[in-house]
Amino acid sequence: MDPRLTSIAPLIKSGHIKVFSDIFRIIPVSILARELKFNYNKMKGIINNPGRLSVEECYKIGEVLGVKGDKVVKLVEGQIKKAPVHNYVFKGL
Repeated sequence: MDPRLTSIAPLIKSGHIKVFSDIFRIIPVSILARELKFNYNKMKGIINNPGRLSVEECYKIGEVLGVKGDKVVKLVEGQIKKAPVHNYVFKGL
């Protein structure tokens, strides 16, 4: 396991990491993708749209990062809630 992953748990527990994407301001995407055996592009897609993560995947990420899975679920929820709301107007079909 990459030693940089161990730096994430204390930051999550202390509240410095508030949403899922904050993790990747600390470590490169490729590090976590490799540990999870995810394709890099899949991982980038998840970062941009974390609602795609299953609860099982959240718990797996938690295990890799050294935090409880429910903490990862909260980070994902925080990012989803923080996402801008788009008001699309469809004109005539």
